Amino acid sequence: MYIGCFAMQSVLQSSLECYFNQTCLDAVQTEIYSNASINISILDQSQTRFTSKTLLSTLMDSLMIDDWGRIIQYEKYYNQCRPKFCSYPVWTGRNAYFVFTKMIGSIGGLIVGLRIIVPIVVKQIRKWLKPKSIDQLNPTVRPSMKSRLTAKLKQLHSHISELNIFTKELTIDVHRRHRGIVSTRLYLLLLILSVTILIISTSIERQTRHVTHDNPSKETYERLQSNVRYASTLDCPCRHISIPYRKFISIKPHFHQLCSSILFINGSYWLTRVCLPTASLYYPHDDFRLFVLPEFQYLFSLCELANKTVTDALIQFMSTTFTSIRVETRQTIETHANESIFRFRLTTPRTFVRMLDYVRQISQGNSILSYILSNWYFTSSNQSKHQETVTSIPRTYGNCSCAINSSCTAPAFFDSWPVPGFRVGCYPLEALLQSTLECIYDIECIEILHTLYGYVRIMDIPPLNSTYSDPNVTVQSLVDQLMIDEWETGVNYTNYYNACQPISCSYSVNERANIVYIIGNIIGLFGGLSVILKLFTPIIVDIGYYVTRHRQQRQVQPSVSTISIRD
Repeated sequence: MYIGCFAMQSVLQSSLECYFNQTCLDAVQTEIYSNASINISILDQSQTRFTSKTLLSTLMDSLMIDDWGRIIQYEKYYNQCRPKFCSYPVWTGRNAYFVFTKMIGSIGGLIVGLRIIVPIVVKQIRKWLKPKSIDQLNPTVRPSMKSRLTAKLKQLHSHISELNIFTKELTIDVHRRHRGIVSTRLYLLLLILSVTILIISTSIERQTRHVTHDNPSKETYERLQSNVRYASTLDCPCRHISIPYRKFISIKPHFHQLCSSILFINGSYWLTRVCLPTASLYYPHDDFRLFVLPEFQYLFSLCELANKTVTDALIQFMSTTFTSIRVETRQTIETHANESIFRFRLTTPRTFVRMLDYVRQISQGNSILSYILSNWYFTSSNQSKHQETVTSIPRTYGNCSCAINSSCTAPAFFDSWPVPGFRVGCYPLEALLQSTLECIYDIECIEILHTLYGYVRIMDIPPLNSTYSDPNVTVQSLVDQLMIDEWETGVNYTNYYNACQPISCSYSVNERANIVYIIGNIIGLFGGLSVILKLFTPIIVDIGYYVTRHRQQRQVQPSVSTISIRD
């Protein structure tokens, strides 16, 4: 352990070696004179990663932390995330079965289409190329519409009843032609049933359709996001995944009116009006005329430090980046930004107050003497003509002694006049923090402060406006808020979206097939069905004829009669 000019420097250069040694600790305790019993156990070296000879300055660099207990629980994160679904694409090659069936279906569809189109085209071409007959050149009276319609219906009925796509028309085998007609009818029946089933199954089938919008606008994204059909699968990857806060967050602090008042702007002039270097020689230690200069110096310094602290903190905060690989919704961005702003508004004043408290504690811990002798004063006693003893004696404010509590304060007076709001104490800073600014809101009080030392007022300093801030709030409360009355914040989602610059937006839609898909699918499968039915229908009919003929032959039994002849 070390001693030196200042207690704080001595402590930082010392180690805790004595606190690990029982003999050393007992020796220290014997030198402590106290009516209360003190029972202090030595420290356990096995409970710390630092050695007994580690300096306290090193411990302070580590914030007196022996170990950071880091626990990362992915299960809790996953339960908090609660994903709605997981999807992934699987890319597979086309197998032989798929290629074969697709080829058969496509060929069949082409054959059907060509069978319909080619005869019409050939017939029209032949009609154009055929020379006109005499009857066409000399048209006679055409029959009526009803007669023509009746003739067409009879012709259609005859054509359907004799329709045969399995037997050539020139064949003379009646049974073969009959089988061809039956096969044709069965083929058409099965084909109609199959197509009907295909139409029904394709109509009720739901298909997934993937849609992509390149370089979507914010309006397009919000329209897609607001649609419940697209929101769950909407994915819009950002071109820039790291976006600084300054791109879409704005923060503007409004400081206390004191920090922009004429009193603050002309602070140097004001300090010269209330400065009397020899005031401690003429006034008692608790007279406000000793405190007015340092308290106003601290007050102006607090405004400057608060302004600089906020400026530096804003630069650091605005440099923070928001990272996301895809566009986030307006609600997500505003929630995240507002939470970040809330933390910034909460931590920045705390950091400022913590540093100020650290300075206060150093001053109090080292018992630094106030230059206006407001906490300690000295007396001398002549023990001999060659020796003189100087003794320091603490000041008292009321029943509070500066030797015990450096935060002792009392109401401020001068010439028996109470100064509204201000206090005096062991340290001018402590007295100021416990004071209010009531006097600066009162023009009469300001006038009195102007002539504190008998000077003539040479400039007007308007009082603060009580409608903008409360006069009865302590300076400590203002410091806790970083001398800020109001924070003006904003989150601009449009700026975030423009900074993200999404490459595209894609989503999946699960919907029923439209009429175009149904028609295309039916045409593609129609040819395959037609080929298959043309192969198997004649076989089925032949089997049917064979079974029918076999049954008829079994039912027709030959009758044999016996005739007997008698002589």
